[in-house]
Amino acid sequence: MKTYANKIALNLGSSVEFINTNGWIVKKYISEKEVKDIVLSENIVGIVYKDKVEISNL
Repeated sequence: MKTYANKIALNLGSSVEFINTNGWIVKKYISEKEVKDIVLSENIVGIVYKDKVEISNL
C-alpha cells in the first residue's frame, strides 16, 4: 500500500487499485505480470515490475 495526498494505491499482486480517501475506486490497473512496487504522485503512477516500469495517468 502506498499513499500520496488523497490517493491510496493497493498492490494486489497482478492488479493495483487506486482509491481516494472517501473510499471510491479512482482506477483499477490489471496486469499479466506480478507488480513489484508502485510509485505514486499527484496525477501519474509508476508500476514497477521485475524488469520494467510502466507509467500511467490517474
